[in-house]
Amino acid sequence: MQKQEFYDGGGGGGGSPPRGGGGSQDDDLPGVLDETLQVVLATVGFILLYIYIINGEDMTRILKDYLKYVFTGNKSVRLAKVLEQWESYRQKLAEKKQVDKFWLEREIINTTTWYDNPDKYRRIYRAYVQAANDNDNDNDNGDNDDDDIIDY
Repeated sequence: MQKQEFYDGGGGGGGSPPRGGGGSQDDDLPGVLDETLQVVLATVGFILLYIYIINGEDMTRILKDYLKYVFTGNKSVRLAKVLEQWESYRQKLAEKKQVDKFWLEREIINTTTWYDNPDKYRRIYRAYVQAANDNDNDNDNGDNDDDDIIDY
């Protein structure tokens, strides 16, 4: 120690100390994937442990009821309620919502801005329809044909 030989290189002499921080030997792809898998599984395990701590008693009861249902075929009231909740959740996810394919155009037309107003387009459309009706005086019987006007 007085010679400041802190590293025994095996030769007993004054060898140089090792360089670097002793990094991981798994720098190749399988090593990285293995480490990533361990991190993901540890995170999932931690989340499941947290859920178990919060709802552990209910979960163990449901698990016992489920195992009894699998082996005997008898549903308990608690298990039936949980299965109904899962079924309603599944139906809610599978439900297809109807989407208007012209929703953007409708929103653009009906949105008032500082330079434009939807009423302007309604007036233009009404004037167009009125002009079309005025040009078509052949079968005019005196009533006003405002039934064609579509009011957005």
